[in-house]
Amino acid sequence: MKYFIICVLILLSCGKNLADEDGDFRGKRPSNLVYSPDTLTYIPSTQFSITSATPTFTQGSGSNARFTITYPINNSIKINELTGVVTVYNTIGGSQLYNLDIKIENIAGSTTFTNALIIDVK
Repeated sequence: MKYFIICVLILLSCGKNLADEDGDFRGKRPSNLVYSPDTLTYIPSTQFSITSATPTFTQGSGSNARFTITYPINNSIKINELTGVVTVYNTIGGSQLYNLDIKIENIAGSTTFTNALIIDVK
């Protein structure tokens, strides 16, 4: 019985070291998403498409982050799921302002960034 208790205590102490400071064993979710510049001005009549810069962000746990646009859903706005680069195509239509919400997901979970990139269609 004494050895059983010692083994349990060892396992509990090892598990605590594997968890993050919140006690989460999955690790860290992505954070700090930044597009620079954070606004794209697009004139569809003069360009076939426009592309954002590659964003910076804190990876968190793992190395397989995936990007998605969660709002608004528009077939003329695409995101590269591996790099986070956003492309807007000339099928987008008339003048409008789009505030994109972008989600990054990794092994630890996901984070959605509200108004991460603004697209100003002229």
